[in-house]
Amino acid sequence: MKIYFSGDKSKAICPCCGLVDTTFKYRDVFLTETKKTVEKILVGVCDKCNQTVSTPAQSTPAIKAVREAATESIEAQLPSPYLEVLDLACYKINPDAAHEMRKRLVLFYIHKYATQEFALKKSIQAHIDFSKKISVDSPKKRFSMKVSKKSALEFNKLVSALNKTKTETPKSILAEIKVDILDGEKFLPELRVLSAV
Repeated sequence: MKIYFSGDKSKAICPCCGLVDTTFKYRDVFLTETKKTVEKILVGVCDKCNQTVSTPAQSTPAIKAVREAATESIEAQLPSPYLEVLDLACYKINPDAAHEMRKRLVLFYIHKYATQEFALKKSIQAHIDFSKKISVDSPKKRFSMKVSKKSALEFNKLVSALNKTKTETPKSILAEIKVDILDGEKFLPELRVLSAV
């Protein structure tokens, strides 16, 4: 795969000028379908009208990252013990990165369930067992995270598979985290590597 540099020349089809010579330059590119801007990526610029007319392969990952950037929200009001479980599990994985680990850990579980690597029945039972111990007067706290469209689709798939609401589904995930990480040491090596990234 050829890597281009600022100032390199090429050819492309310009919508205004037809087949033209181009010069590669760094520019901000507005993505009309997402209404977002990809900043400072290498593009081919028409030598006649100065429009951006092409994108080399090396700029594709930056465009993809902006397209898939956190755009969806997973939110719920949960009894405090669920979030205490999440925080303690994150602390057990990596005390130095506990707060940053929250989203990674939940997305790890959503992905494992969505790809059927984890059994849903086990999660439902963990949720039932854990919820019985929570008193009705436990304060509620907001659980919220911004996720990519892919992660949102996986979450929605999990909601359907569990046949639960978008509020009940995080409860099942967090109850399973309690069983796996706090009651046991399941996935700790894998999750510690994830927390170090």
